Amino acid sequence: NIELRGSYTYTDSTEEDVDGNDVPELRRPKHLGSLSADTRFMRDRLNILLVADYGGSRDDIFFPPFPEPSEIVELDSYWLVDLTVGFDITDSFNIYGRVQNLLDEDYEEVYGYQTLGRTAYAGIRVNFGN
Repeated sequence: NIELRGSYTYTDSTEEDVDGNDVPELRRPKHLGSLSADTRFMRDRLNILLVADYGGSRDDIFFPPFPEPSEIVELDSYWLVDLTVGFDITDSFNIYGRVQNLLDEDYEEVYGYQTLGRTAYAGIRVNFGN
């Protein structure tokens, strides 16, 4: 059993500049999307989830050292892939591992602010209720 999901968003957002003209809003990509595949094995005890998120290109503003004027720059589009694997030891005890940015994508959502590279997490979940 595999559950597939997908989403897509098109955004056309503008704001007025100082002259009253409509200009595209900064840091708002026109295209965003997500794809995921979720499956279970071993009598539903092993769960594997793969998610791919797309962030489209976007404009941002760069402020160089004074006295240079600010300028609009374009940030590249990117794909982020995350993988999560979980295993139910019992009905109330689960171990899991997750790798975010599996492909170690180098991307920016805000100009000049780097984002995390590949990161890995491991943990346990305990359910004390029903």
